Amino acid sequence: MKGCERARGAACGAPTRRLLVGAALAAVLAGVPFEDARAGCREALKPLREALSARDLEGARRHYEAVLGAFDCTVEHRAGYGLSVSSLHAQVAQERREGGASLASQRALLERGLTYGKHWLTLALLGEAAHEEKEYARAAAWYQEALVAVNSKEDTPRRPPDAVIDRLLRLAWQSRMLGGGFAASPTDRAGEPDGLFAESIRGIKVEGVPIPITFETGKAEFDAKGRLYAEEMARVLRRQRPARIVLSAHTDERGGDAYNLELSKRRGKAVRDFLVKELKEAAPVIEVDARGEGDPLELVDPEHYGQEEVWQMNRRVELVRTEAR
Repeated sequence: MKGCERARGAACGAPTRRLLVGAALAAVLAGVPFEDARAGCREALKPLREALSARDLEGARRHYEAVLGAFDCTVEHRAGYGLSVSSLHAQVAQERREGGASLASQRALLERGLTYGKHWLTLALLGEAAHEEKEYARAAAWYQEALVAVNSKEDTPRRPPDAVIDRLLRLAWQSRMLGGGFAASPTDRAGEPDGLFAESIRGIKVEGVPIPITFETGKAEFDAKGRLYAEEMARVLRRQRPARIVLSAHTDERGGDAYNLELSKRRGKAVRDFLVKELKEAAPVIEVDARGEGDPLELVDPEHYGQEEVWQMNRRVELVRTEAR
């Protein structure tokens, strides 16, 4: 990803929460067909479109029920406008947030929005709500679902701005690094790795993915959770089959420079040896790039985290794809 400079404890300079506000206002009716609808369906859609434009939540819910009952409306119209109603729930939650309410207090509203359709913005705000409460495993799951929705042209005809996609990726990374247990990443409808493991998100190449491969303290042996994440990485590489990857290994800032550099080297080599053993002839060329403590993770909203959380995120191995097969 590009657009931010690395600095210990510094915020990623690109996206902030307010980017989602503009994205929300652009979401309603984005890419939803109207002119192609049959006459009976257009009659049902007109009051719904008016309610959506006026951000009339109750009216939108009521008129959407009429659309569902209109025989002339196709599955595509029902699904497309369902996503718009879902987006309106997100807009209302965002407006209440701007008025001082916490997103956590809007969870019920956002979850109701998902009953109409899995709009990326509704999913993203549920991620934000969990993140606010430091429920990082839940946040990572919602953020990754949002990325899956963004990556689908069917679910998201109008692509969000680069800065919004960048922010979702970073928050998904951060939340996943802090989640308590193993949480598998999603796949798309074809079974290909998606979410954080997508090779690109709507034209944005995902080059480096921080993986929460954890180790025994001060050692280069995986702990139980670390092994599960290493196995997931092997599954992704077996599916995507890159020709060459780099494993960028990092530590936190505790300990001396030389010690941390050597520890990151041993840990990166441990991941490489594991992948070679697991993938056998399907293994790509794997280079280990030991960074020690010198390259901390770029953080969105760094003031949200305590020092232990920052250290936990910085103890990581990044998967960097360099050549496609």
